[in-house]
Amino acid sequence: HNLEDTREVAEELLLPFPLLADETRSVFSTYDVQSKIWSLGQRPAVFLIDPSGMVRWGYRGTQQWDIPENADVLAALDKFIASDQKATHGRK
Repeated sequence: HNLEDTREVAEELLLPFPLLADETRSVFSTYDVQSKIWSLGQRPAVFLIDPSGMVRWGYRGTQQWDIPENADVLAALDKFIASDQKATHGRK
């Protein structure tokens, strides 16, 4: 989607996180979410990316309906937050 459409969706849904407008589809290509055989040419994916830009967890579905459970995403988020907290406290 383009930047303006993405901005409108974020504002309408009051999303508490940033969205990415991938007008050139470069991120789409980088994260390997294209499916030439299944799922209308694309597949759903969820990535947890830390502030430094490192992908800490990822899930790529095979079909439009193949998405992770919210509990699984939240558990992965909790795990990498705990890991960061442990690393931060270990440095002191």
